[in-house]
Amino acid sequence: MWQNYLLYGVFLGQIFVLSVYFPRKILGLIDTTIMQRPSADYPKLYPIDVTVIQGKLKLFALFNCLVVALGLGILAYSIFNTTDDLAGWDDQGVLVSYLMLQYIPMIFLAVQGFIYLNLMRDKNKSIYRSADSTPRKLTDYVPKTLLICALVSYVLCVATIIYFNQYPFDGFAGLVNILGVSVIYVGLGFGIYQKLYGKKYNPLKATNDRKFETTVVLKLLVLSAIFSSLYLTISLILASLDMRDLGNVIYSVYLQIFVFYIYQVMKFDQVDYSVYKA
Repeated sequence: MWQNYLLYGVFLGQIFVLSVYFPRKILGLIDTTIMQRPSADYPKLYPIDVTVIQGKLKLFALFNCLVVALGLGILAYSIFNTTDDLAGWDDQGVLVSYLMLQYIPMIFLAVQGFIYLNLMRDKNKSIYRSADSTPRKLTDYVPKTLLICALVSYVLCVATIIYFNQYPFDGFAGLVNILGVSVIYVGLGFGIYQKLYGKKYNPLKATNDRKFETTVVLKLLVLSAIFSSLYLTISLILASLDMRDLGNVIYSVYLQIFVFYIYQVMKFDQVDYSVYKA
């Protein structure tokens, strides 16, 4: 029974961190930027009216409120009905499905940000910044030790899968797990390539700001690869020991730690906004 209460506590943390804490921090950063840098003084920063931006942010906040309400409902149902699993269903299924719902507001905001940058690019087509002559290599932004960790964690994960393929446990999916973790690495690798060599959507961004943003994004992608392979490795080991419930707890805790890390590396106060002045 203690495993259930541990899972309930972790699930409550997932609701708070991903749908309350992080969204409020993002909204606070954007609101502060709008207040401290009005469109009258920074016209290049606003390709659309501020009221339109605020309307999108209110919709983002509403999405998160609905997701929070649903999560609390799931938690309340599970506690008061004393079910063995969240919502009387499979724990992992509920955690993953709810996580997908938590991603919807973030995806909405990301899409709006992409549209915003395109509008900014169109509005400032006549402005070009000189290209940075520094070679755009991955090791210019990510320490080699971190890249080695990503490789080692992948090899460890593959070795674990091969071992359990020789000595399977009940529910083991087989070598298809290698395909799964490989697809994740390929997808993240494509994201890294796009960030290094893809189109730059903001023509006004200062060189130092661009370098900082690229460093943060690339480190997050590499860390995502490391944690994904390590999580799969740990999950397989726990499943072989008939401790799947603990794996679900680790999964949710990992997500929360990762979100906290993302916020810590978001440094809006260090952005050079002088390039957006009239």
